[in-house]
Amino acid sequence: MRDAAKGYSLLNIRQRNQAEFPEAKHAIGTRFAAARVIEPRSPVTFPFRMHPMQRTTRSATGLVTTAHCIMATTPHLTSDAPVSALDSRVLNQIHALLRYLFAIVPVVAGADKFTNLLTHWENYLSPFVLRLLPFSAPTFMHIVGVIEIVAGILVFARPRLGGLVVTAWLLAIALQLILGGQFFDVAVRDIVMALAGSLTLARLTPLLSRNSRNTV
Repeated sequence: MRDAAKGYSLLNIRQRNQAEFPEAKHAIGTRFAAARVIEPRSPVTFPFRMHPMQRTTRSATGLVTTAHCIMATTPHLTSDAPVSALDSRVLNQIHALLRYLFAIVPVVAGADKFTNLLTHWENYLSPFVLRLLPFSAPTFMHIVGVIEIVAGILVFARPRLGGLVVTAWLLAIALQLILGGQFFDVAVRDIVMALAGSLTLARLTPLLSRNSRNTV
């Protein structure tokens, strides 16, 4: 009976405390609830654009660290970066070869338009072009010879401009052969010479000029 009375008195005291101090119960419950809630981590944002070879990790303290993998040892090359001495020497050799080649060949071919020692050039004229000419075929070939000699000299003096002129000239010759319906092998040769030779010379010239300025 004594134990039952003691338990009953303790229950009355707890109920009375809860009725008298409801705000304390609410504060204590809120504190324990907040301790159990884990605030989700916000996504990591960067004010800069990361390199694809960078890896981002989060440490135990929540700090963001960036590990540079291959980026730290990979040089960044730009269009203005000077090439190495070996690459520069190779490019200069290729440029000199193309320059002399596309300067000599047009001059020789143009001079032969007056002599026909290498071949009879009039045979390469298509009937379509012959019908459009206001003068004879030999006269037209002499004009072509003069143009080719001037183009060869221009390549030697101004490689970039001369390379573009020779490229357009070779493509025009190839188009004339294709329209004529014959000498397709010569047309393919002229297209390859234009795109892989004279056009390369024109594109390579400003690159070497910029590299020479950077190394000075």
